[in-house]
Amino acid sequence: MRRFVVVFCFLWACTSRPVVVVRSPPTPEHDRKTLFDSLVADVRAHHVFAAATEKNLGRKWDDDLPALAREFADAKTDDALAVALTHFVNALHDGHCTYEPEGKPTTVTLPIRADVEWREGKPVFYVSRVDDAVAKTLASPGDEIRSVDGVPAAELVTKLMLVSHQNNLRGVARDVAEYLTRRKSTAATTVEGETSSWVVGSKDVTLRLQWAKASSHSTFDEWAINYDVPTCSSLTPRDYGPYEVSARGEMFCVYGSHVKPYSDYPIVREFSFRYIESPDDVEHVEHRIRADHDILEHELARLKPKGVLLDLRDNGGGNNPNWFMDWWASGPYVDRFVLTRDNGELGKPRPFFCKRGDCAWDNRYTPTHRVTTSPVALLVGSRCVSSCDSVAQLFAENHFGPLVGEPTAAAFTTKRARHPVTFRGKPFGAINLAITRELSGVTHEAIEGIPIHLDVPIDRTFSNRDGYDRLLVEGAIKALH
Repeated sequence: MRRFVVVFCFLWACTSRPVVVVRSPPTPEHDRKTLFDSLVADVRAHHVFAAATEKNLGRKWDDDLPALAREFADAKTDDALAVALTHFVNALHDGHCTYEPEGKPTTVTLPIRADVEWREGKPVFYVSRVDDAVAKTLASPGDEIRSVDGVPAAELVTKLMLVSHQNNLRGVARDVAEYLTRRKSTAATTVEGETSSWVVGSKDVTLRLQWAKASSHSTFDEWAINYDVPTCSSLTPRDYGPYEVSARGEMFCVYGSHVKPYSDYPIVREFSFRYIESPDDVEHVEHRIRADHDILEHELARLKPKGVLLDLRDNGGGNNPNWFMDWWASGPYVDRFVLTRDNGELGKPRPFFCKRGDCAWDNRYTPTHRVTTSPVALLVGSRCVSSCDSVAQLFAENHFGPLVGEPTAAAFTTKRARHPVTFRGKPFGAINLAITRELSGVTHEAIEGIPIHLDVPIDRTFSNRDGYDRLLVEGAIKALH
């Protein structure tokens, strides 16, 4: 009997040297076909597909099944089978559905980085950084990528669609850009010492780049805490302009300014909503959330803002979004409704959260613990996922404040079933399947994969990347006037 565990979700110059590659033993094709067929049956029985996702990508999950079946048949090692499982789950294109391997995957990288921007509705890949001395003589940041390992740049998103589980082409393109230079062992069988051939720039320069094991190191030293660090947590610094960190909480930093008009518009960089990592991690959660609330409330009262810029671009989600709407929303709202698939059928809509066991309540929230009465603008982007997506979506449909930046992930799956994978009698990780459909509390229409409305859309490009944070700040301040 198959087991499913329901989990609440809110939850990137060649040198010659000998390389020893240890591969896992071959596996019988019959076993792999049996596994593939059973997984297909599980998806058909339990997974909830989103029509918007199919529209966004121009393809259905069934379109990928023939290629996935061939990949499983050709996966003659456990390493290749893990990649096939990743591709299988990615083909669902749900931001909450992934393959979880049994062990910790390894990572290899190239001495170069890639990024993507959108021009006339199409992705354009480019070199964003070059770390290798020899490669620096041939390529520079900003050079357009013409091809990678024989795949023309215009075909990268289509050819590499299954390296991403995103539900929209922008998200897929971003994941493809990362995959070009950084790969986990569950995403590819690429190993240290292998090479990749790139053609870049207007003169079609060819680069031969070597994959190397990703370095991992921590700068934390338990001897003493560094209280003088001017940046926010361990995050990439933001260049907001004439701002500096004025206060910190567990999951946020506040940036203030002494320069007009910026001094009237402090920035809150709320980089996570995840206060609970696991069901056992609840002992002090209410205390930690209250502490962050109180720090925010006190600091914003001290700054006396005309408006607040809430930067959610690092925020991968976490816990109940209504906790944070209680801080930021300027009025009542109706939260989303959820349909759960059980025994093959979707049930009736119910509120996202039952109110003290009451699942029949009207799902209407009235914020009573706001950290500011000033108007709020959200700075958003593709890494705003899950409960962050929910906050952005609720802000947009209730007109609580302008959204500035790039589209969010539009990933809302409330519950997913964790399906342990067993292969040849041994544990082989697990896959996650979506078992809910989420509906807007305003329109009662499905919201998975539906782009959230942006009041001030500003795309990040190579040409504006150094001043992009400032562009968002200027756009948000103007939108709040």
